[in-house]
Amino acid sequence: MRTTWSGGRLVQRGGANRSAQLRKLEESAADASAPVDQVTALQRTAGNRAVVRLLVHGEGPGGLVVQRQPKLPKVDPKAEDARILKAMKANFTYAFWSLPEAKGVRPGSSGDATFIVNGVAVRILPDRYLTEPEYVAAGGSFKDGNRDSAAETSWNYDGVDWDPKSVQATAMAGTGQYMIDDYIEPVAKLRIQTTYQKKRGGASLKAARGVRSGYGKGLLLQDHEASHVKDAIDYIRSNGPRLPDGRGSESNAFNASVKAYLQAARDLGGSISTYSRAKTDCPGTRNAAFCAPIVKKK
Repeated sequence: MRTTWSGGRLVQRGGANRSAQLRKLEESAADASAPVDQVTALQRTAGNRAVVRLLVHGEGPGGLVVQRQPKLPKVDPKAEDARILKAMKANFTYAFWSLPEAKGVRPGSSGDATFIVNGVAVRILPDRYLTEPEYVAAGGSFKDGNRDSAAETSWNYDGVDWDPKSVQATAMAGTGQYMIDDYIEPVAKLRIQTTYQKKRGGASLKAARGVRSGYGKGLLLQDHEASHVKDAIDYIRSNGPRLPDGRGSESNAFNASVKAYLQAARDLGGSISTYSRAKTDCPGTRNAAFCAPIVKKK
């Protein structure tokens, strides 16, 4: 069987049946009014059933060539894992990849990583190294009254993924109530990011991380901020929020649970701030100036 170019289309000589792939190629190339730069198709040959790539360049006989697919270079899994780990250590203050909930999680194309902790989707973004004006433009600030922080770890409520239409219920005769049968679990979302302040003439993000911490846990600034991220994970692991199982409950009770859950999700950032201040900024030794005075036991 021979394949040639005729009148702006591919024609097979010596055979009545053409493959579906070749017919599709003909249809793509049927417009003879415009030059064809490149047309691709897959054709399974009758002889050895090997799949080859057909490339048609230009117009006219002789334009049909067969090109074998190049072999992809082999990737050493261990070397690739080491490369990814090195990049994560360079980009993140907190080693989230050591968490049991984040086992095997790797940053996506945008650089952030998301994993589920006790029903909450935790999204950790790469560290930032910004001046105060840059941080203000991004929606934050290193200043809090008379205090000027060298770094800040923020946690922000990012909404709840849930479709109320997923709730299935059965009417309870004579009560005006519904019994909740099933629903898709809602997932609260939290965004965490650490930002270091770039001073005039500042060296680098790495250098900023290595500055001594002025108070609380962690001798270095990175250790202190990592403790804040750990606090956020610990709080969620213990407190969620999660919607209590409402299957089998009456609709009024279920609606009340949903309302309380959504409020807890909205308050998550503030709740973590209170928890982490006590754990990392005011742990009882090297307390920050803004901590409550320590009352000594008599």
